[in-house]
Amino acid sequence: MKKELILCTSLPYPMGVKRTENGIRVCASFSQAKNCGIILYDDRNKRGKSVTFGEEHRYGNVFCAEIIGDTDKYKYYMLFEGKRVFCDPYARFILGLDKWGRNVDESDLFCRIDDPEYDWENDRRPATAYENSFVYTLHVRGYTKSPTSGIELHKRGTYKALMEKIDYIKSLGVTAVELMPTYEMSVLDESLKSRVNGGNMPEGSMSVQPDKNSKMVISDNGSFKKAESVRKKINFWGFKKGYYFAPRTAYSFYPDEADTEFKDMVKLFHKNGIEVIMQFYFDYDEKEDLISSAIRHWVFNYHIDGVHIKGNTNAPALISADPALSDIKIWYYGFDYGKLYGSKAPVKRTLGEFMTDYMYATRRFLKGDDNSIGDFLRVMLNNKPEA
Repeated sequence: MKKELILCTSLPYPMGVKRTENGIRVCASFSQAKNCGIILYDDRNKRGKSVTFGEEHRYGNVFCAEIIGDTDKYKYYMLFEGKRVFCDPYARFILGLDKWGRNVDESDLFCRIDDPEYDWENDRRPATAYENSFVYTLHVRGYTKSPTSGIELHKRGTYKALMEKIDYIKSLGVTAVELMPTYEMSVLDESLKSRVNGGNMPEGSMSVQPDKNSKMVISDNGSFKKAESVRKKINFWGFKKGYYFAPRTAYSFYPDEADTEFKDMVKLFHKNGIEVIMQFYFDYDEKEDLISSAIRHWVFNYHIDGVHIKGNTNAPALISADPALSDIKIWYYGFDYGKLYGSKAPVKRTLGEFMTDYMYATRRFLKGDDNSIGDFLRVMLNNKPEA
């Protein structure tokens, strides 16, 4: 005999979906006050069980409830609002984006409910002081995709492949690897309306904001086409809005186990005395709660050692002021030290100003480029003690 699913009221926050002793707790934000809820799936097909929230579950634009009943069979979920089906922005794992370059509609994805248990053993963060740090920035896919990487073909471009390069990275004297965005996202972008990087991203990259209502006719390789018919382009670097709580499955050797593979990688880097810093790009209108919660999630659940923030100008101050994040490295283009510390020096120096001119001048000097010593001396003399 099937048990009916019962909705019980629950206090809002934390956001997201999580299994409880009694069932499944849901807390999500919607733009409308009616006809919204969650679809539960027992396997990866589209025959799910829809559960609609009532007014008694609403707190402003947030609906929160605990679903009690026969819920053990449900492994995946999606949110819905009217006819629109979409991913939970707080989902900790997304299935369906593991194929690089494949165009996937959001409604064809699945959010996973449960997190697998993980044994961190005796993992410890290296906590290397800035003055002893040598940072190596890399793109997870690009770093081992070439045959020159020495990695087997079927492993290239994955976290597992990066683990096989740790001995080489360590031999260089590296104390921290900085990973370009590795949170989940669709790699494809519309190429219609863009915002240039404004100094917050690598040269040539851009944050794409497609106008879905546009009726533009544009030129594509010399021929005029409707905007919606133009082929999407791959955003290789990944500086864009994404599913900030989920690991990138396209970078995993076993996509369904991307979270475990990422944790294995972090743990192995730590065993070799190397920190793991993650880059995050947040849009300028991103919600502060999501930003703060996402960074906490990666620090607490994935043991990362720091973050390099790009995009949103409020995010660095928000994260820097979080007492739970006071011992991780936080990088941005500048901080209001007076507001953060007052007249006292910090007990532990965790903030770092990212200066591109310093990076490029130092790189040229270390490579032995001609006429590089002057620029190197200039940036060294201009390097502030607190930066």
